[in-house]
Formats: sequence, C-alpha cells, structure tokens
Amino acid sequence: MAPDFVAPGVNVKGVYPTGYGTMTGTSAAAAVASGACALLLQRDIVKGNEPSMSMDRVNSLLISGCKRQENIKYPNTQWGFGMLNLFNSFEFLKES
Repeated sequence: MAPDFVAPGVNVKGVYPTGYGTMTGTSAAAAVASGACALLLQRDIVKGNEPSMSMDRVNSLLISGCKRQENIKYPNTQWGFGMLNLFNSFEFLKES
C-alpha cells in the first residue's frame, strides 16, 4: 500500500536559487521527508545512538511518529499511516 505517510507539500518555505520563497508539490514534500530521514540517521549513526540504523528502521520510526486524525481510518491509500511529525518520532525514540 502506498503511501507510507504524507509530508507537508503546500507552501513550503525555503531558500531557492532566486532567494527565499515557497514551493508546493511532491518535490517539496519529498525534500521535507528526506530531511527528516537525514536527521534520524544523524542522531543514530553519526552520533552513535544506533550505529546499525537501517532505512527500514527509519521508515518505521517516521510511521510511528505520524499524526493521525480521529475521523480517518489508518492506514489508507490517501494518507498512509498519517502525516509526518518528526518531533513525535524523536519522542518515540526517547520512550523506547
């Protein structure tokens, strides 16, 4: 089933070749999700908290941290397991 989760992709603020701006679309959402993966990998591999961190583990942590709405049944083909929430993923790591 796809997607695993959804990431912000509307009016994402950032720095672009022409200066500051916003972007909307899957390319913005992919950048946000990639950044979240990089931060988890930095915490665990680079800083030595979990040196054998795999991408399956990263995906699992991102899914575990997803924000879910009460009126939606998860997982589903529109929202996956929910909306990316990296803070919740890091909170999940602190508890485990």
